[in-house]
Amino acid sequence: LKVMGNYRANAANSSTDRSRGQLFAAYRNGRVDGAVSLGFLLCWIGGDLTNFKGCYLTNQLPFQVNLSPDLSSKERRFWVMCAWRASCVGLINLANKIEDIQ
Repeated sequence: LKVMGNYRANAANSSTDRSRGQLFAAYRNGRVDGAVSLGFLLCWIGGDLTNFKGCYLTNQLPFQVNLSPDLSSKERRFWVMCAWRASCVGLINLANKIEDIQ
């Protein structure tokens, strides 16, 4: 897997640049197995299972189940707003290009 990016002596952003480069390279190559490591997925699943166990043991599971549709609807609304804004910006850019041509 070829990693893309600029690896100068910037210690603060070097790991994020590397992971971002790996994700872009994996996306470009169409290889999903290089985008996310197995260790990361296992930690994620372990965290979800631990969260579920904590909700169950503290009797918060009904609250979490009732809260999830609200959070999901807010997230959907956010993505719709992002898509709408991106389309508006695209239309504005297109209109500016058309004006430049005329």
